[in-house]
Amino acid sequence: MPSLPKPLDRRQRRNRRPGLALVPVGDPSLVAERRPSAEWLRGTVAQWLAFWGTDEAKPTRLVELNALRRLFDCYDEVARCRRAVRKDGRLVEGSQGQRVAHPLLKYIDGCLKEMRAIEDRLGLNRRALVAMGASFASTQRALAETNQVIESDDDDPRIAAVQ
Repeated sequence: MPSLPKPLDRRQRRNRRPGLALVPVGDPSLVAERRPSAEWLRGTVAQWLAFWGTDEAKPTRLVELNALRRLFDCYDEVARCRRAVRKDGRLVEGSQGQRVAHPLLKYIDGCLKEMRAIEDRLGLNRRALVAMGASFASTQRALAETNQVIESDDDDPRIAAVQ
């Protein structure tokens, strides 16, 4: 079983492996905070490291890091639960001996809902990006209109007195 990669600050140039985000992106104060959790599965750690190499990671701020970790905790939890469901089967024996859906399926569904909510808040899916883009564009238009009104000299009493 391979061990986890060294922290970014302890890596040497010759130890780089393809696919891992080694160059800090975004907020420089996040470099130390970007270490993956030691409790995560290898697949979740690989996802975490790959995320930091994407364009979506660049605008990440320190205040968003807890939500981002919560998202990856959910990814990890869902992966663990899916393993258990695959092992036990989708239908298990209930308390009265009847066949019932595996209880973890309902838990997985709850985790997926939380993941979607966090992804929406952080703009990590297309729908959220479109909504954020529309919101950003309308805010920029409103600011441009406000600046235009402020910069217009028509109602400035100082200018009117001089003319």
